[in-house]
Amino acid sequence: MPIEVVESFKYLGVDLHCTKPFADAGLPRKESGERAMLAMLSRCRELGIEDPLLQVRLFDALVQPVMLYAAEMWGVRDVGKGELAGDLIHRAFLRRLLGVRAGTPNVAVLAETGQYPLQAVAAKLLLNYWNRLVDMDDSRLVKRAFVASAALAPRTAARSAHKSWAGQVSAVLAAMGLPCDLAEPETVDVKGAVAQLQSTFLASVNDSSLSKVQQYLRMTGELTAEEYGMAPYLTAVGGWKQRKHLAQLRLGSHWLGVEKGRQGPAGPVPRSERVCRRCQSGEVDDEAHMIFRCSAHSALRVQHASLFSPWPGSLRSFMSQDPTAVAAFVHGCCEEAKQSGV
Repeated sequence: MPIEVVESFKYLGVDLHCTKPFADAGLPRKESGERAMLAMLSRCRELGIEDPLLQVRLFDALVQPVMLYAAEMWGVRDVGKGELAGDLIHRAFLRRLLGVRAGTPNVAVLAETGQYPLQAVAAKLLLNYWNRLVDMDDSRLVKRAFVASAALAPRTAARSAHKSWAGQVSAVLAAMGLPCDLAEPETVDVKGAVAQLQSTFLASVNDSSLSKVQQYLRMTGELTAEEYGMAPYLTAVGGWKQRKHLAQLRLGSHWLGVEKGRQGPAGPVPRSERVCRRCQSGEVDDEAHMIFRCSAHSALRVQHASLFSPWPGSLRSFMSQDPTAVAAFVHGCCEEAKQSGV
């Protein structure tokens, strides 16, 4: 029978092209993931689901599998780079959940919600599939294709975009400190490899030179794998506006002069000139000034005396207190700033 010749076709939901890299099959998954996310959010509105933890779990169950479908095949290059197309959808969802602007640092958004980049999830899928192929009976057609892919890897240049699938996985494993012999492939410790990727991500946050990330860490402390998770206020505080205002303050996406001065009409204003206009202190209008020293919020401090007795002394100590009380105080500061027009 005649066989039609085409440039591209879809096989089992994966788009394949005659000349484009196999990794490009991940781009349509991003679009499908965006549609799945919008459908999930619409259904959440219909059902009145506002709990952030539940929404994150729904995203993981309903959207993430759509974006990562067959990622063990097309996602090898992206896992190696540490960035998947679906990460854009994931972070957009989390920013929407928190109520922060698009310019908010990616790592801070992930840390606030206790999430890791999709690289870790895709790596788990990839390495589990690798182990399955290694353990598969030699008579299986898929296993024979795997052996052929491993044999083809040494014949391509080290940086070739057309390296075989097994060769690409081998390069990913080597980058993770898990070199493998393609002549005799062996299974890998998936749990340990994923934990290593997660640890690398946490280290990148703790070592970040971004001023907003450094300020975020001053509020939360250094991130550790043992304590990593969604910020407690996101599940403890029931009001959306209070959660949003606290998230904005913690992530540097707020209403204070230190942030507004970044986007002046004539360009960024020097930090020393971003002074508070709610009081006459002449101090830089940053998070610590608003919480501890701004005279415009003195009545609020009296109203929330439990947060200041004993005196917290640092942003981290203040943020570690009862999340409902902290959120109520920050929300009150935001509302007073709106009323004063600054």
